[in-house]
Amino acid sequence: MREFGRQVTQAQGVHGIAQWFPHRHLSVAVGPAEAAFLRVYTQLAGAVPDYPGVQVAATAALAAHCVRAAGSARRESLWGLAAGLSTTTMFGDFAINSVTGAQLAHEPVLVRWTADGMQAVAPGNGSFGLPGNSL
Repeated sequence: MREFGRQVTQAQGVHGIAQWFPHRHLSVAVGPAEAAFLRVYTQLAGAVPDYPGVQVAATAALAAHCVRAAGSARRESLWGLAAGLSTTTMFGDFAINSVTGAQLAHEPVLVRWTADGMQAVAPGNGSFGLPGNSL
């Protein structure tokens, strides 16, 4: 998402969808708090991560949570626990369909490029106030 603003000469006013946006101050039940993760990541990498880095860290936290709860790393022990979770990570809400594995709870973030860079417009309520639209 950030790269779009660097590649397009007049990005100001353009809206887009991001899977994650920093500093939304989400409640986190599983895994590290976003601020702590961003501090360590930025110290090590020299930059704020894009969403895949945050998604991977949240996934690892969910996996570790399920392994601890199951007392096993066996797939058949973990799937029921993971599919039964309705929780939050620094990446956002987490819930999956136990049959298909499809995401049920994660919501994207509406962003807009401004003169100051990319800004979150609506931090994830699903409809973003647009009649008839659900992301």
